[in-house]
Amino acid sequence: MGELLITLGVLTLLFVGWQLWWTDVAANAVQSDTVTTLSEEFQRPGQVEPEIARLKDIPLGKAFAIVRIPALGRDYAVPVVEGTTRDVLRTGIGHYEGTAMPGQVGNFAIAGHRMTYGGPFRDIERVLPGDRVIVETAQTYYVYRVGQHTLVPPSHVAAIAPTPERPGVRPDKPFITLTACHPKYAAQQRWIVHGELERAIPRSTGLPAGYLDLTGDR
Repeated sequence: MGELLITLGVLTLLFVGWQLWWTDVAANAVQSDTVTTLSEEFQRPGQVEPEIARLKDIPLGKAFAIVRIPALGRDYAVPVVEGTTRDVLRTGIGHYEGTAMPGQVGNFAIAGHRMTYGGPFRDIERVLPGDRVIVETAQTYYVYRVGQHTLVPPSHVAAIAPTPERPGVRPDKPFITLTACHPKYAAQQRWIVHGELERAIPRSTGLPAGYLDLTGDR
């Protein structure tokens, strides 16, 4: 009986390990394809109307931007998808519905898995004050500068308020907030990263040299 339980335990661990590995493989492939598709779409001639007007009514589950975080690798590029449902977070980084869009005054709040489904925020603790978070849309690179990170309980919704951590206060600048479960493999807390918009760069001009290098941040 003891040997049977040990065998079942080993098989369970192997299955869990395989599941974690496979969801990462599958999600990484999907997210990479989405980034490629978005990049191609961004290169097509744009519409005349302002970009924000096109972004404000994005359907749930639609990818509309690419996040680049030099602290997580020079080639780090993950799609931002509207919504934060379980299904959405399997396809990329989710945008909290109702929060600001990239570059808008307010809080552009996003969430990502740490483990499974590509784990886009697997190493979020490596994103430190002074680091850049770059959000690429059809017309613009929005360059945010990280200010601080903190740990909060899952119920702490003030982190994604229009003015982060100050519910009810009218925002006066564009913010960004990254959220992820903490610790890895658990969800007792949320790891929060806050930042502010440093500059907006027309996509047609490209990013300045060194913007995707960590050495330019620290």
